[in-house]
Amino acid sequence: MAWSSHPSSDYYKQEYLSSNEKLEHYNKLIIIEFVEGDFSLDKVVDQKVNEIENLKKNNPLVNYNVYENNGEYILDFLVSENSKDGKEIEIVERNVYRYKLISNSEKNGVMLFAVSERAYENNINSFFENLKNNNTDLIEVVGNYQLPNIKVK
Repeated sequence: MAWSSHPSSDYYKQEYLSSNEKLEHYNKLIIIEFVEGDFSLDKVVDQKVNEIENLKKNNPLVNYNVYENNGEYILDFLVSENSKDGKEIEIVERNVYRYKLISNSEKNGVMLFAVSERAYENNINSFFENLKNNNTDLIEVVGNYQLPNIKVK
């Protein structure tokens, strides 16, 4: 675990990296979040899609797809960060978010299990080439991953 936060009484977040990576400059990051409460999963996903649509207005590289399976949703999206002058892409980030409602005797809420992959200036072209040739691989991995049990302490 690289980082953990509990910013409010109903929100928990953990981020995981390989031991040789740093949060400031990672290649692959795993995120687990839990928000306690009664939610409509499609509204939670719609809220994130609206955020992405707003990013898309100023960044033509932003793109996304939403998949639904057995009451869970996967949101696959691409974002980027440009240089200050806007002439070069400095970071490309692909995120695959899996949303699931949690309902048990302990807590009810929404769990997010996500994988974020990044490429930086020199390896952006190979990142896009790999994405073009293997665009469903990460979706399948995230979708089939055995989710951890939520235990709030």
